[in-house]
Amino acid sequence: RNSFNRGSRFFRKYGAVSVFFGRLLGPISWITPFIVGTYRLEYKKFLPYEILGVVVGIGQFIIVGYLFGKHFETVLQLLETYIFVAIFATVALFGLYYYLKKKKIIQKWRQILKEDRKKLLNHMVKDSFFYLSAILLLYLLFLFYIFFIDDTNEQMAIKKSYSISMASTITDCKKNGLYYADANKTVVQPLNIRLNTTLTIEDIVDGSWDKNKIFRQNHISFTEYIHLIKEKVPPVSSLYYKDLPQNYAYQYKTNSLAKREHIRFWEFKYKQTKLKTYYASISYDDGYRFSFYNYFITPVHKIDRNIDKSREFFYNYLKSRRDLSVKCSYLQTKCIIKEIKGDNEPSEEQRFYTDGKILDCNISKR
Repeated sequence: RNSFNRGSRFFRKYGAVSVFFGRLLGPISWITPFIVGTYRLEYKKFLPYEILGVVVGIGQFIIVGYLFGKHFETVLQLLETYIFVAIFATVALFGLYYYLKKKKIIQKWRQILKEDRKKLLNHMVKDSFFYLSAILLLYLLFLFYIFFIDDTNEQMAIKKSYSISMASTITDCKKNGLYYADANKTVVQPLNIRLNTTLTIEDIVDGSWDKNKIFRQNHISFTEYIHLIKEKVPPVSSLYYKDLPQNYAYQYKTNSLAKREHIRFWEFKYKQTKLKTYYASISYDDGYRFSFYNYFITPVHKIDRNIDKSREFFYNYLKSRRDLSVKCSYLQTKCIIKEIKGDNEPSEEQRFYTDGKILDCNISKR
């Protein structure tokens, strides 16, 4: 009888909300209508929350099914990208709670809240400063390890027997084509230059270009990193075409760390011949933005969305070389991405746009 009375009081006070959450609790959802009927919950309260509970209860499975059915790869990619940050943040928050509880700071805050709410924020910042500083230091040490200590070398094997067929290259961009990606396999931008030559990259890009060192391909000490920053030739992170990192990276000589023409080359050789093909992608770095790299938030260059302008910049550079014989044409691919504008302004979400043309050049010494 006592239990029944407590249940009656509970449903009179929280009955409607209980109906909603009861519908989300598996086996309990089937007996929820009978329970609330036993405790005489009014149907005017019962019906709206019952309908809402049924919609949400069924909808959650539809949404999960849709995401994993239609966008399974996208879900996996998001998990891969953000899982470390989520774990790091969760552990940090639990650690903060444990630290505050052990130091009896939470009790102190409750007392301050009763006495003077205006002082609470100052005390929260002051009491949490040491712990939050330690977390930030740990985060920076992770970044330092990844960029300057970890000696894991990336695969740099050149596919000597690689056969390049333009028929497959210019058909389906996503399956066969010209997109390259970052460490988390997020599309960055398409390749927009192809060079056929027996020359080395050093012969093609002369003193007008500075060679960039590449994290995890070249061992870079912290001292050397500072020197490169002072020289305004910062190292770059790896990007991948057909799961291979770039062989070379160059930037056009400039006096700016943030703004520069930047090009990467992937080198492929043919069997029993000196002929080489370089796939390349060029774009203009236009400042910095914060993004994920190796599961950490780091500052990276953001590119000018008009990547065709940079392709033409490189074409004009090749034509200016009097010591090279350069014959170029344009190959039209299906990688056409139109500029998106809203209210006559470029879309902030669009990473790049292009007419889908590849600058295809045969280069030799004069």
